[in-house]
Amino acid sequence: MSVYSLLANEEKTVIEADPTLLLDRVVVTGVLDYGDIVDAGDKTELETIEEYQRFGYDVRADWFHLRGNANLPQTSLRLDYSLREDFSGEPSDARMFKGTLAVEPDAASDFSFKLVYGVGEVLTSLKDVDQWKLVIGYKQ
Repeated sequence: MSVYSLLANEEKTVIEADPTLLLDRVVVTGVLDYGDIVDAGDKTELETIEEYQRFGYDVRADWFHLRGNANLPQTSLRLDYSLREDFSGEPSDARMFKGTLAVEPDAASDFSFKLVYGVGEVLTSLKDVDQWKLVIGYKQ
């Protein structure tokens, strides 16, 4: 768990670890949630629910591996977990896990890449998901 800075001389290239540039963060948030379903549309999970009250929490953990040199990639890992438990008697419990791995190739690159995995129930629609996404970003 370290960031690398690139040291080059005429004969060889050496990569040296710099552990001071690794950042991490954990955030926990309590949540009270109310939903009033006026029109469920095509969301069959919401057809039997008129309204709901839920409590729960969100947990987010981030690790950033910053580049020590403009020629090295910057990477990050984010893990999110959300839980909502119904206390109104409706079947509106939901749990969602999402993991995101992001890479920015170098400081001069206009591209970034993310690999995202999500599994659980979408908190608002209660739809079951189990999906992988590849996201390609471009900045101008």
